[in-house]
Amino acid sequence: MKRLLILLCALVLGASAGWAQNPLQDYVLEVRGDTLVIADFFDAGGVASTLGAVIQAETDAGNVPEGRVYMLHAGTNGTLESGNQALYLFDAAIPEQGRPLVIVGERCGGKDATVVSFGVTDEAPNCRPPTIAGFQDQSNNPVYAVIRIDNDLTLKNLYFTSAHSQGQANWSMVEVNGDNITVVFDNVIGEHNRWTWINANGNPGLSLYVYDSYFLNATDQPSRRNGGVYDAVDVPTELVWVENSTHLQNQGMQYKFRNFAPSKVVFNHNTFVNCAGQLFLGFGYLTHMVVTNNLFVNSNYQPYYPGLDYSEMYSLDPNDPNTDLSAFQPHGIINLNYLPKDENGNSYAITASAWPGTQPFNEADRKILVDLNGVYWDPMLKTIADALNQNGVEGDVCEADGCVTGRSDLNWTSQAILANERTLAMFADDAQFPYLVWGTWYEAGDPQFIKGPEQVRPNVVQELYNWGYNSASSGVTAEQLLPKIRMEGNEAGNEIPDEDPANWINYDWPLAVNLAYTNETYLNGGYNGFPLGDLNWFPEQKKAWLAQRDAEYAAIEAALNAGVPLAVKKVAAEIPDNLYLEQNYPNPFKRTTTIRFALDAPDNVELVVYDLLGRRVATLLKEQLSAGVYEVTWDARDEGGRLVSSGVYFYTLKVGSHTETRQMVLQR
Repeated sequence: MKRLLILLCALVLGASAGWAQNPLQDYVLEVRGDTLVIADFFDAGGVASTLGAVIQAETDAGNVPEGRVYMLHAGTNGTLESGNQALYLFDAAIPEQGRPLVIVGERCGGKDATVVSFGVTDEAPNCRPPTIAGFQDQSNNPVYAVIRIDNDLTLKNLYFTSAHSQGQANWSMVEVNGDNITVVFDNVIGEHNRWTWINANGNPGLSLYVYDSYFLNATDQPSRRNGGVYDAVDVPTELVWVENSTHLQNQGMQYKFRNFAPSKVVFNHNTFVNCAGQLFLGFGYLTHMVVTNNLFVNSNYQPYYPGLDYSEMYSLDPNDPNTDLSAFQPHGIINLNYLPKDENGNSYAITASAWPGTQPFNEADRKILVDLNGVYWDPMLKTIADALNQNGVEGDVCEADGCVTGRSDLNWTSQAILANERTLAMFADDAQFPYLVWGTWYEAGDPQFIKGPEQVRPNVVQELYNWGYNSASSGVTAEQLLPKIRMEGNEAGNEIPDEDPANWINYDWPLAVNLAYTNETYLNGGYNGFPLGDLNWFPEQKKAWLAQRDAEYAAIEAALNAGVPLAVKKVAAEIPDNLYLEQNYPNPFKRTTTIRFALDAPDNVELVVYDLLGRRVATLLKEQLSAGVYEVTWDARDEGGRLVSSGVYFYTLKVGSHTETRQMVLQR
């Protein structure tokens, strides 16, 4: 046993159990209006579960103020045994309270402090967010950190992990046991799990909001599926909103929607790096989804075999002789499928509002906006499926998961794709799906991170490859798990034979990576020219973005409702007398210009930019639009997202058999 555990055990033996004290007297350091500042493990003389004890004592006493906040004070950097870190350790789960819980870490620096990197401010560079983690009971048995809820929960400004100090993670940390509740993760760091950080398996209607958060190192269960953020196995989710958050080195499926249709799904300005499994796992029955301004790197790459994970991706049984096996297609970053139909041939969705029934839903009413995203895969990761096929690996994973075996005509295929053929065909079918919008994807190569995972683990791409290959077998072992991105000397993981188990609750701070990047295409590729991905890696840009956040979401909602890309804006719904194309403005222009046109009737519209030689430079629009007046913004980039040179360009509007062209001048 390492010396940290010896020290902590001595503290525990010298103190009474936390739940046996008078928590409201002994474990509240300060009262600030409706906020209670809670003593940590060291403040309480080696007592765990001070937070849980105070929460339970207030619930038992009743009359809890409506705005009650439980504040966990911050600490500073230092070894665990130094007592500098603020440790809120659990020797028992926090059970359901029948009331909302708001648990907030003390902010490092004042409200006007400048953020100089992810979570670090200029006023308090050594400040360290508080830790929620597992510990042990009075018999020294390990205890996971678990919060069970039957009402709303907010976690803010803190680090949490289900893992305990003896070196192991739990399946999940937040267990939802109530219907129609809201969970908010705001500026949190979540690390280690064997499944997800939050699950709502038997309770429908969860609304999950994630802001400014960082989820990493979910690499603890020898299963290709496990190691993500959220799952609800048996019931529909109401809403998932994820904004300005980073996902790093998570080996499984990230957000699981299965066969359900939340009322709203939004992923805007997020970064996914080294997330091996499907990012937005499901049957493809989503009816309202926004995926904009994100950056995907070496993610969604695990290979696919026909029928694999069919119970999580398809309603078909691959072993039914009547099943058309061609229906089983790989799951790209974006995955859509046709809605199921009832016995009368009417399509429907399984929603939280209609649960346990179903909701009639027309295919034409589905609204999906995918626009202004960047993606990069290391070429090595695209070869995993070929290696499995060449080596004749059918995989005993198929025996466990029910996919098709014994067929020489079936093969592994890569899931390092934007979307499968079915999904792309649906986006292209404007007649049946007028509000499905497949906008701009930037495939501009390596982002060139300031300090990427490969600078912490030089062989990380090979390790990603190994995990993708080895996890094609259900016999994958703990020794083959995807290693964690941890600083040297603070390693943790089931694959490490001689680790210090206490490292599991000692997170890297400052963070081990810096996912700001220098790739110019991604730096200016977002809406209004902001960087793609999580803007917390770009503090100055994040501050400017917040000033226009509401306007951006208004533009997203307008694009979603109009069935057009973000660069297209419907400025007048009145039907004009005739079709026309106006001169762009400004002209000449330096960075962006706006093109306005009008339609006097619904029609297929294509707006294309050409150079002086007549070569296609950029397709700004290729959609079916209703009658009205529209504006399209061009950011002087070509089809590959590269900035074009100064010069004369032509833009051509094609509407049915009508074609009109005008000239514009770019002067950088």
